[in-house]
Amino acid sequence: MKNLKKICFICGKEKSGGIILKDKLICESCEKKIVNLEPGNDFYEYYKNKIRAIYKGSSDYRKRMGE
Repeated sequence: MKNLKKICFICGKEKSGGIILKDKLICESCEKKIVNLEPGNDFYEYYKNKIRAIYKGSSDYRKRMGE
């Protein structure tokens, strides 16, 4: 299988590895930063909001939020 490059949804850089959430790539570098974040860290809210944005368009999310 080809190693296709995609744009990371978090950092915006072109990457070829990482995880896919709802067709959005989170590169390995951003994934490591997210996994090691502590609540209260300056970037915690940023990453939380970026991940929330991935799911916000899904019907499952809208049902849970009462939309």
